[in-house]
Amino acid sequence: MNKEIGGEFEFPVSCLFKRQVYQLDRFMPDGTRLFTSSGRDSLSLIIRVLGLTRDDEVLLPSYLCPEILRPFRDADIAVNFYRINKDLSIDLDDIAKRITKKTKALLVIHYFGYPQPLKKLLQLSQNHSLFLIEDTVQAFLTGCDGQPLGSVGDTCFSSFRKFLPVLDGSLVLFNIKSSSVECNWSTQSLTHLFYLCLRCLGMILKNVYLKTFLVPKPLFLWLFRQADELLSRYPKPAKISSLSQSLLHKFDFYEIVSRRRANFQHLLDNWHFKTARPLFLNLPPDVCPLGFPVIAEDRDYIKKELIHRGVYPPIHWNLPAEVDQEEYKTPWQISRHILTIPIDQRYETKDMEYILKQFEKIECEV
Repeated sequence: MNKEIGGEFEFPVSCLFKRQVYQLDRFMPDGTRLFTSSGRDSLSLIIRVLGLTRDDEVLLPSYLCPEILRPFRDADIAVNFYRINKDLSIDLDDIAKRITKKTKALLVIHYFGYPQPLKKLLQLSQNHSLFLIEDTVQAFLTGCDGQPLGSVGDTCFSSFRKFLPVLDGSLVLFNIKSSSVECNWSTQSLTHLFYLCLRCLGMILKNVYLKTFLVPKPLFLWLFRQADELLSRYPKPAKISSLSQSLLHKFDFYEIVSRRRANFQHLLDNWHFKTARPLFLNLPPDVCPLGFPVIAEDRDYIKKELIHRGVYPPIHWNLPAEVDQEEYKTPWQISRHILTIPIDQRYETKDMEYILKQFEKIECEV
């Protein structure tokens, strides 16, 4: 194999010369739309617009990315966690039990592109006068009941970097009255500019590396790490970069969805391994999967072996310490054993076959 599977997207040089196709609107919910630099920027903006204060509390799922907590910490807003099930569906009864007079908002995550039960969540949030926040970071291109995911809640936010080769970008959408949506953008800072420059250079060098192998791999990996460190340091909310906004209108989103679904389905149809089991056993028609998550007993060994064979599977996620290990045993169990196999639009059936063959070899060695 002459290429690696997974990792950060490389810079989309060919897209620079494509005409704009303007498909993005068809995959975004209706409402008041704003484009920030990152999901973290969007969540900070949501906190401002909804008027959440230190006297309020927000309910979050106990299975979540640690970075989701940062905007709430920065705003000194209390959070409480609710239970999730083994299949990453939410426990509605547990949510209802945890609502107090201080609870002002409920955040739900649509894991790996699979929608949560939105009608029941909407009813629950309305019954208790809660803001419903949809995290569509892993489900940016998924539909639900004929509408783009994110159409039901009071607000939703995404992160384009999870699905597209862009420097930055996040959609934040408000279904509340547009007159109440105001954004005081942060002044362009040098930290934000450096963040964008490091991301851009890292993506360009990765592109050169994959085509020529003349660039040292540690160099662009270092650039990505440095950019991630700056992500939390620039003033928020910041606007999406002009380059990323231009690129958004050049992608064929229908092809992206089709390729991701085909790769996911190929792995699912041919999966027969005992060392790792798929987290999801079907692919509903409107779902655009982030990746192919599996639960592996010896996760760390399998990840090491896959990396040795040129496959780079991320972990979604290592849970934050704030999630109590005794009270929330299920999410911690998932966190210790989950692995996401890359299936994005960069890859074809032959790449999925390569991944399957590597799992066969690993299983024979275990």
